[in-house]
Amino acid sequence: MDESGTVIIDRHLYLTEDRTRVVEEGDPASRWLWASPGTQVSRAEAVRLGAISGEAEQAPTPERTEAPKQRSPRSNKSRGATEDKSSGSQPSAGQ
Repeated sequence: MDESGTVIIDRHLYLTEDRTRVVEEGDPASRWLWASPGTQVSRAEAVRLGAISGEAEQAPTPERTEAPKQRSPRSNKSRGATEDKSSGSQPSAGQ
């Protein structure tokens, strides 16, 4: 769920014949597709139809138990090879 009052559905959900609740795919009471995975619907509508409970449906935030990874020092790319590349022999264009 995000702050705008919407939820993203993670499975196919179908309306019943009387359109008062949703059921999962394969349920004998299912009649019309209500939402497919990735569909964004209003939280109020999802609660009203029973797609989610009335309590906050939020994924628990993972606790960070390990220390953040340290970046390795970057090599100085401007300090390249000591050989001067401009003094080498060049192949001729006619060969």
